[in-house]
Amino acid sequence: ATTEIYTLSLHDALPICAGLLAAPSRLTSPLGLLASSAATIVLVQRRHSHERLKILPTSLRVVALTTVGVSPLIVAPEAFARIVMGERYEGAAGVFRLVAFGVILASLSQVLAADLMAHHKQRQVAFAVIMGGVFDLAVVSLTAPSLGAVGGGLGVVCSQVLILGLILSYRQRMLRGAAA
Repeated sequence: ATTEIYTLSLHDALPICAGLLAAPSRLTSPLGLLASSAATIVLVQRRHSHERLKILPTSLRVVALTTVGVSPLIVAPEAFARIVMGERYEGAAGVFRLVAFGVILASLSQVLAADLMAHHKQRQVAFAVIMGGVFDLAVVSLTAPSLGAVGGGLGVVCSQVLILGLILSYRQRMLRGAAA
C-alpha cells in the first residue's frame, strides 16, 4: 500500500486520505510475513526436491491463516478501527475492508509466484508484479480525486487481482508444458 499512500499524498486535498489508507496497511503488514515465509519455503522445497510438492494445500493454508488474521477488518471494520486505531479512523471501514481483501489475494499470489520462480519463471513473476504496480498507480490516480482513501483501497485490490490473474495464467501454461 506504500505506492497508494504516496500517490494519494500527491493530490493536494488528500493527505488525510493517505493517513486513512496507511492505518490498515500497518495493521496487515505482519500478515505479509506469513505469506513471504511460506513462499520462501515453497521456493526452497521446489528447487531442491525431485518430488512434486502439492502447492494447493500450502496455498490454501496460507490464504486461510491470512483470512483469519484480517477477518476483523472484513467483518467489523468500524468496531476494529475504533478499538485499535481510535475514533478518528471509524469512517475508514471501506478502506479497511479493501486492504484486507488485497492482503488475502497477495498471500495467494506470493506462494504461487514462489512456485513459478522455483521453475525458473522469474521474468513472468517480475512482469506480473510490475504490471500490478503500474495498474495500481493508474487506479489510484484516477479514483483518488473522487473517492479519496477508498481509491487507494481499490488500487490495492485491483492490482492484486491483476497480479494473481497473471500468475495463475503463467502457472497454467507451465503445467500444460510439463504435461506435454
